[in-house]
This record gives sequence, C-alpha cells and structure tokens, in this order.
Amino acid sequence: DRVWISVYGADDAPRRWYDKLSKDLLNSCTPKGYTSKLCPLDKCIVNYYRNGTLCGLVKVHVDDVKCYGDQKFFDDVVSLIEKQYPFGTWEQDSIKYVGVNHEYTAHGVKYNMSDFIKKTRPVDLRELNRYIAPGLENTGDKRMLNEVGKTQFRAILGALQWLATQGRPDLCGEIGILSEDLREPRVESLKKANRIFNEAVKTIDAYI
Repeated sequence: DRVWISVYGADDAPRRWYDKLSKDLLNSCTPKGYTSKLCPLDKCIVNYYRNGTLCGLVKVHVDDVKCYGDQKFFDDVVSLIEKQYPFGTWEQDSIKYVGVNHEYTAHGVKYNMSDFIKKTRPVDLRELNRYIAPGLENTGDKRMLNEVGKTQFRAILGALQWLATQGRPDLCGEIGILSEDLREPRVESLKKANRIFNEAVKTIDAYI
C-alpha cells in the first residue's frame, strides 16, 4: 500500500508543510481587500497589503508562526489563520519565538536570550581527564582533546554561536575567534568557551 498524504517525521514532511501553509497564507488566509506576496528576500515571510500599503506580515520557522501588523490586520487576517491552524498556543506582546524572548513596547521590540542561557550548561571541567587525548607532546592547557572532549567543545560552541547570532551580538567577536579552535580543540578551548558562557550568564538580562 502507498501513503498519499504527508506523514509527520517523513523525509518530505517539512516541504509538504511549507507548501501547504504558504499556499493557504497566499489564498484562503488572504481576505477580500488584501493582497499577499512572498517576500522576495525570504520565502518564509508573507507580506500583506491593504490598499497597496504594507499592513502586516507572517513569518514562519518550521512550526512557529509569528505575525506583525496593525490591529485591523490581526482582526482580518490573523483570525483566519487561527481558525484554519489551531496551534497549541497563541501569545501576544511578550512571546518566545525560536528560543528568543520578544517583548513588544511602544518604543519597539526587545530581544532577550535569558531562557536559552538558563537551559544551556557549560562544560563540566571536573571531568577534564575524560576529555584529554593520550600523549605527552603537550602539557597543561595546550593538551589536545579526545573525541569525547571534541564533542563537548562542539556542543558548547554551537550553543554559543546560536546565542550570539540570535540575540547577543556583543559576544560575536570572542565566539568567532573561539571557532578557530574547532579544527584542533585543546583544553584551553573548553576553558575559553566556559568563560564566554559565564559572561553571558552575568549579563543574562541584556537585550537588543
């Protein structure tokens, strides 16, 4: 037997989800008096126009949907999306989107990564001996890491890179330099990563 519909977890599920959602946003979720177009710079954003003027947009990341616009846009367009796609929760004003806290104020939008930082853990250096490659050619912090240690470094580096690119650009410089250690990470690489992470913890309430 063959399955003719998309199945969650199948290889083509993400593509079919995108095709279905984008088709609906451009058609059944575009009420009379509105026109909608895919953003030419990002095909995961649909722009909505009323009387030829941009009045709102819908941004999609996997199964997270984020809507911007004036109140009439929410009344006319977002209400249709809510009816057609009954997501588990809809948040407004203060929301979390792809792991980033968004707070909407009269002066603009604040982005904060505090929840992500709280969930992230530094490398446990008490287990340092488990991470060191055999050999005596280097000593101290110059010791090379074994595969377990490299995995630990890649994990913390990946978390730091996500943190920097999504909401903490003040850390980009240090993390960019740290990324140079990826080819041959050493004990000092783990310590540098933990130091940068501790800086993020100390400034956990920073926002852009």
